Amino acid sequence: MVMPRGKPAKGYSQNKFTNQNKFLAAYSIWGTDAKACEVAGVKANTVYTWKQDPDFLQKYSQARKDFGESIEHKAYQLVLHMLTPETNEEGKIEYHAQARFYQTLTMFVLNGMFPEKYKDHKGAEQEAGDIMKSFKEAIKSAADDKKKEKEDKLEIDLNNIMGKEK
Repeated sequence: MVMPRGKPAKGYSQNKFTNQNKFLAAYSIWGTDAKACEVAGVKANTVYTWKQDPDFLQKYSQARKDFGESIEHKAYQLVLHMLTPETNEEGKIEYHAQARFYQTLTMFVLNGMFPEKYKDHKGAEQEAGDIMKSFKEAIKSAADDKKKEKEDKLEIDLNNIMGKEK
């Protein structure tokens, strides 16, 4: 039996929308096209074709956002768990030994999912650097002024001593 090609006369089939919904549901859980295709039983080429449709692309973007928010929630839970102190057998409070590695991983994932929210903000970093530079210069200037004041006082004292001995 030969299958007809092109867009059906009465619009898209219910099967297409069912497959799209399966794919989008899987994507919102797994976060990758490859895994979502595998779970939904859809070919990658089909998803590529769907992505040409603005309506599907909007739904796809929402599924991506849903996945990102799921990861964000899990990341927060992981960080809270890793940073929650526990009492060991000796009664000492300690943190999870691998906590710093999980934090790094968490920030890496969040930077990728929500760069506008989690990436370094160079403007603020530069501003902080400028403020620290100005602060260091002010401290150095104050120290130089104090040193100069001491040297002037020492010179006056030496002159007074020298003048008195004459």
